[in-house]
Amino acid sequence: MQTANTRHEISTVSNSGAALDVAWCDGHNSVFPSIWLLHACDCAACGSIESAVRHIRLTDQPERPVITGAQVVGNGQ
Repeated sequence: MQTANTRHEISTVSNSGAALDVAWCDGHNSVFPSIWLLHACDCAACGSIESAVRHIRLTDQPERPVITGAQVVGNGQ
């Protein structure tokens, strides 16, 4: 039986460089392309999604950004 938290916990993550393939603890898989991850980032260097202020422009980024690393830490984060 799956708990509410299991649905949001990551089991494994695979990095192809062009995308992250995330296997969730509930058995589902998701694929996140590198350009999508770059655009969705809301760290201080990239800008806030809430304020809609972006400090980077996708046109200033590589056409095909490469993911250099990813790992599951702690409790499926």
